[in-house]
Amino acid sequence: MHRQGDHMMVDISHLYYTYPDGSPALIDVTITIENNCNVALIGQNGSGKTTVLLNMLGVLKGKGKICILGETDFKKIRENVGMVFQNPDDQLFMPTVFDDVAFGPLNISLDDVENRVQNALHSVGLTGFEKRSSSHLSFGEKKRVAMATVLSMDPELLILDEPTSSLDPGGRRELIKMLEELALPKIIATHDLKLAARICDRVLLFHRGRIVLEGTPQEILSHPKTLRTYGL
Repeated sequence: MHRQGDHMMVDISHLYYTYPDGSPALIDVTITIENNCNVALIGQNGSGKTTVLLNMLGVLKGKGKICILGETDFKKIRENVGMVFQNPDDQLFMPTVFDDVAFGPLNISLDDVENRVQNALHSVGLTGFEKRSSSHLSFGEKKRVAMATVLSMDPELLILDEPTSSLDPGGRRELIKMLEELALPKIIATHDLKLAARICDRVLLFHRGRIVLEGTPQEILSHPKTLRTYGL
Protein backbone atom coordinates (compact mmCIF):
# COMPACT_ATOMS: atom_id res chain seq x y z
CA MET A 1 0.00 0.00 0.00
CA HIS A 2 1.08 3.57 -0.71
CA ARG A 3 2.62 5.37 2.25
CA GLN A 4 3.01 9.05 2.99
CA GLY A 5 6.24 10.60 1.81
CA ASP A 6 7.56 14.15 1.60
CA HIS A 7 4.56 15.46 -0.35
CA MET A 8 1.64 17.33 1.18
CA MET A 9 -1.14 15.10 2.47
CA VAL A 10 -3.67 17.30 0.64
CA ASP A 11 -2.86 19.77 -2.12
CA ILE A 12 -5.92 21.35 -3.77
CA SER A 13 -5.53 24.38 -6.04
CA HIS A 14 -8.22 26.67 -7.48
CA LEU A 15 -11.04 24.15 -7.23
CA TYR A 16 -14.40 25.14 -8.68
CA TYR A 17 -17.57 23.08 -8.67
CA THR A 18 -21.00 24.00 -10.04
CA TYR A 19 -24.25 22.21 -9.25
CA PRO A 20 -26.27 20.82 -12.20
CA ASP A 21 -28.70 23.75 -11.86
CA GLY A 22 -25.82 26.15 -12.54
CA SER A 23 -25.38 27.51 -9.01
CA PRO A 24 -21.78 27.64 -7.72
CA ALA A 25 -20.88 25.24 -4.90
CA LEU A 26 -17.11 25.81 -4.70
CA ILE A 27 -15.35 28.99 -5.79
CA ASP A 28 -11.54 29.06 -6.12
CA VAL A 29 -10.88 26.76 -3.15
CA THR A 30 -7.20 26.16 -2.36
CA ILE A 31 -6.19 23.86 0.50
CA THR A 32 -2.80 22.52 1.56
CA ILE A 33 -2.57 20.12 4.50
CA GLU A 34 0.67 18.69 5.83
CA ASN A 35 1.08 15.02 6.70
CA ASN A 36 -0.39 13.71 9.95
CA CYS A 37 -2.55 16.78 10.47
CA ASN A 38 -6.17 16.74 11.71
CA VAL A 39 -8.30 19.39 10.01
CA ALA A 40 -11.88 20.51 10.60
CA LEU A 41 -14.04 22.01 7.86
CA ILE A 42 -16.75 24.12 9.48
CA GLY A 43 -19.56 26.24 8.07
CA GLN A 44 -23.30 26.36 7.55
CA ASN A 45 -25.19 23.71 5.60
CA GLY A 46 -24.56 24.31 1.92
CA SER A 47 -21.29 26.15 2.50
CA GLY A 48 -19.25 23.61 0.51
CA LYS A 49 -17.74 21.32 3.15
CA THR A 50 -19.12 18.00 1.92
CA THR A 51 -18.71 19.04 -1.71
CA VAL A 52 -14.98 19.46 -1.13
CA LEU A 53 -14.73 16.00 0.45
CA LEU A 54 -16.54 14.37 -2.48
CA ASN A 55 -14.29 16.17 -4.97
CA MET A 56 -11.24 14.90 -3.08
CA LEU A 57 -12.36 11.35 -3.81
CA GLY A 58 -13.53 11.98 -7.37
CA VAL A 59 -17.16 11.25 -6.50
CA LEU A 60 -17.85 14.77 -7.75
CA LYS A 61 -15.59 16.26 -10.39
CA GLY A 62 -15.01 19.99 -10.50
CA LYS A 63 -12.32 22.07 -12.17
CA GLY A 64 -8.94 22.51 -10.51
CA LYS A 65 -5.95 20.55 -9.22
CA ILE A 66 -6.44 17.81 -6.63
CA CYS A 67 -3.52 15.82 -5.24
CA ILE A 68 -4.10 13.57 -2.22
CA LEU A 69 -1.24 11.65 -0.59
CA GLY A 70 0.88 12.46 -3.62
CA GLU A 71 -1.66 10.96 -6.05
CA THR A 72 -3.81 12.61 -8.69
CA ASP A 73 -5.45 9.40 -9.93
CA PHE A 74 -8.78 9.06 -8.11
CA LYS A 75 -8.72 5.26 -8.20
CA LYS A 76 -5.41 5.29 -6.32
CA ILE A 77 -6.65 8.02 -3.99
CA ARG A 78 -9.70 5.93 -3.04
CA GLU A 79 -7.43 2.96 -2.28
CA ASN A 80 -5.67 4.98 0.43
CA VAL A 81 -8.38 7.28 1.74
CA GLY A 82 -11.42 6.14 3.71
CA MET A 83 -14.59 8.21 3.93
CA VAL A 84 -17.27 7.81 6.59
CA PHE A 85 -20.55 9.34 5.44
CA GLN A 86 -22.93 11.30 7.63
CA ASN A 87 -25.64 8.63 7.44
CA PRO A 88 -24.21 5.19 8.35
CA ASP A 89 -27.05 3.44 6.48
CA ASP A 90 -25.34 4.62 3.27
CA GLN A 91 -22.45 2.25 4.10
CA LEU A 92 -24.14 -0.70 5.78
CA PHE A 93 -26.03 -3.15 3.59
CA MET A 94 -24.79 -6.67 4.41
CA PRO A 95 -26.54 -9.31 6.62
CA THR A 96 -24.09 -9.05 9.55
CA VAL A 97 -21.58 -6.61 11.03
CA PHE A 98 -18.76 -8.97 10.04
CA ASP A 99 -19.95 -9.00 6.42
CA ASP A 100 -20.21 -5.20 6.35
CA VAL A 101 -16.69 -4.70 7.69
CA ALA A 102 -15.23 -7.47 5.51
CA PHE A 103 -16.87 -6.24 2.30
CA GLY A 104 -14.18 -3.72 1.34
CA PRO A 105 -11.13 -5.94 1.92
CA LEU A 106 -12.79 -8.85 0.12
CA ASN A 107 -13.81 -6.62 -2.77
CA ILE A 108 -10.20 -5.69 -3.54
CA SER A 109 -8.72 -9.08 -2.55
CA LEU A 110 -6.79 -7.98 0.54
CA ASP A 111 -5.18 -10.64 2.73
CA ASP A 112 -6.03 -11.65 6.30
CA VAL A 113 -9.60 -10.41 6.17
CA GLU A 114 -10.70 -11.95 9.47
CA ASN A 115 -7.93 -10.18 11.40
CA ARG A 116 -8.70 -6.95 9.57
CA VAL A 117 -12.31 -7.17 10.72
CA GLN A 118 -11.38 -8.02 14.30
CA ASN A 119 -8.86 -5.16 14.51
CA ALA A 120 -11.27 -2.64 12.97
CA LEU A 121 -14.10 -3.60 15.36
CA HIS A 122 -11.71 -3.43 18.30
CA SER A 123 -10.67 0.08 17.23
CA VAL A 124 -14.27 1.28 17.41
CA GLY A 125 -15.15 -0.60 20.60
CA LEU A 126 -17.41 -3.20 19.00
CA THR A 127 -15.57 -6.45 19.64
CA GLY A 128 -18.12 -9.25 19.77
CA PHE A 129 -20.57 -7.61 17.37
CA GLU A 130 -19.51 -9.72 14.39
CA LYS A 131 -22.68 -11.82 14.13
CA ARG A 132 -25.13 -9.03 14.86
CA SER A 133 -27.20 -7.34 12.16
CA SER A 134 -26.12 -3.77 11.46
CA SER A 135 -29.73 -2.79 10.80
CA HIS A 136 -30.68 -3.69 14.39
CA LEU A 137 -28.01 -1.56 16.07
CA SER A 138 -28.45 1.86 17.64
CA PHE A 139 -27.58 4.88 15.50
CA GLY A 140 -24.35 5.40 17.45
CA GLU A 141 -23.34 1.76 16.99
CA LYS A 142 -24.10 2.03 13.26
CA LYS A 143 -21.78 5.03 13.08
CA ARG A 144 -19.01 2.93 14.63
CA VAL A 145 -19.60 0.02 12.27
CA ALA A 146 -19.47 2.42 9.31
CA MET A 147 -16.12 3.63 10.60
CA ALA A 148 -14.92 0.04 10.98
CA THR A 149 -15.82 -0.66 7.33
CA VAL A 150 -13.28 2.02 6.42
CA LEU A 151 -10.62 1.10 9.00
CA SER A 152 -10.56 -2.51 7.78
CA MET A 153 -9.08 -1.17 4.53
CA ASP A 154 -6.06 0.24 6.43
CA PRO A 155 -6.40 3.79 5.02
CA GLU A 156 -3.70 6.44 5.33
CA LEU A 157 -6.24 9.24 5.68
CA LEU A 158 -9.71 9.25 7.24
CA ILE A 159 -12.42 11.61 5.99
CA LEU A 160 -15.56 12.05 8.08
CA ASP A 161 -18.74 13.93 7.24
CA GLU A 162 -20.57 15.17 10.37
CA PRO A 163 -19.48 12.23 12.56
CA THR A 164 -21.33 13.42 15.69
CA SER A 165 -24.60 14.44 14.02
CA SER A 166 -27.80 12.86 15.43
CA LEU A 167 -25.92 11.28 18.36
CA ASP A 168 -27.10 11.60 21.95
CA PRO A 169 -24.63 13.23 24.41
CA GLY A 170 -23.22 9.89 25.56
CA GLY A 171 -22.74 8.61 22.04
CA ARG A 172 -21.12 11.88 21.03
CA ARG A 173 -18.62 11.72 23.91
CA GLU A 174 -17.73 8.13 23.09
CA LEU A 175 -17.22 8.86 19.41
CA ILE A 176 -15.01 11.89 20.08
CA LYS A 177 -12.90 9.84 22.49
CA MET A 178 -12.56 7.12 19.87
CA LEU A 179 -11.48 9.64 17.23
CA GLU A 180 -8.92 11.08 19.63
CA GLU A 181 -7.41 7.64 20.11
CA LEU A 182 -7.23 6.80 16.38
CA ALA A 183 -3.63 7.34 15.27
CA LEU A 184 -4.67 8.35 11.78
CA PRO A 185 -4.85 11.81 10.15
CA LYS A 186 -8.40 13.06 9.76
CA ILE A 187 -10.34 15.63 7.75
CA ILE A 188 -13.67 16.27 9.45
CA ALA A 189 -16.61 18.26 8.07
CA THR A 190 -18.57 19.25 11.14
CA HIS A 191 -20.87 21.70 12.92
CA ASP A 192 -19.51 20.40 16.23
CA LEU A 193 -17.09 23.15 17.24
CA LYS A 194 -16.11 21.37 20.46
CA LEU A 195 -15.07 18.32 18.45
CA ALA A 196 -12.98 20.58 16.19
CA ALA A 197 -11.30 22.16 19.21
CA ARG A 198 -10.47 18.82 20.85
CA ILE A 199 -9.27 16.84 17.86
CA CYS A 200 -8.06 19.17 15.13
CA ASP A 201 -4.85 21.10 14.51
CA ARG A 202 -6.38 23.42 11.90
CA VAL A 203 -9.83 24.77 11.09
CA LEU A 204 -11.09 25.97 7.71
CA LEU A 205 -14.28 28.04 7.75
CA PHE A 206 -16.39 27.76 4.60
CA HIS A 207 -19.03 30.26 3.54
CA ARG A 208 -20.92 30.15 0.25
CA GLY A 209 -18.35 27.95 -1.44
CA ARG A 210 -15.26 29.83 -0.32
CA ILE A 211 -12.76 29.49 2.52
CA VAL A 212 -13.17 32.73 4.47
CA LEU A 213 -11.03 31.96 7.54
CA GLU A 214 -8.23 29.53 8.33
CA GLY A 215 -6.19 28.95 11.48
CA THR A 216 -5.78 26.92 14.64
CA PRO A 217 -8.93 26.01 16.57
CA GLN A 218 -7.96 28.59 19.20
CA GLU A 219 -7.59 31.33 16.57
CA ILE A 220 -10.87 30.56 14.83
CA LEU A 221 -13.10 29.59 17.74
CA SER A 222 -12.05 32.45 20.03
CA HIS A 223 -14.05 34.92 17.92
CA PRO A 224 -17.72 34.12 18.59
CA LYS A 225 -18.96 37.30 16.88
CA THR A 226 -17.20 36.30 13.67
CA LEU A 227 -18.57 32.78 13.88
CA ARG A 228 -22.10 34.14 14.35
CA THR A 229 -21.61 36.29 11.26
CA TYR A 230 -21.11 33.08 9.27
CA GLY A 231 -24.03 31.26 10.84
CA LEU A 232 -22.15 29.38 13.56
